[in-house]
Amino acid sequence: MGWEEFAPANLARASSALDPTYFVLEASQGAAAELFAAIMGQLGLDPPPDPVSGAQVGNFTWDFYSFERPGGNAADLAMAEDGDKAYFVYLVSTPDEHDTLYEQLFLPAVAAMAPLE
Repeated sequence: MGWEEFAPANLARASSALDPTYFVLEASQGAAAELFAAIMGQLGLDPPPDPVSGAQVGNFTWDFYSFERPGGNAADLAMAEDGDKAYFVYLVSTPDEHDTLYEQLFLPAVAAMAPLE
């Protein structure tokens, strides 16, 4: 099985019925803080995590977050803002695949994000 697209740029790997690997690229109107609060609410994270780092990558200055999801799965979130638009990249993976997917999927996606016109 390969990646299954649930919505544009919302992908689940689905290599098995138990595969938790999920990847999202998104942009929306509004401030990054508002989008971050909405994402944290959807994920049920209260209190929300603090950023683990920040960096200029590609076209934006990003805040990077790492946290654990149910079942011990690793989650990574990058948030950026440009004018009136907010951008995020989100990855959930098993701990044993985390480093590989972070380096080969997550970071290249962060670097490739570009402002929406």
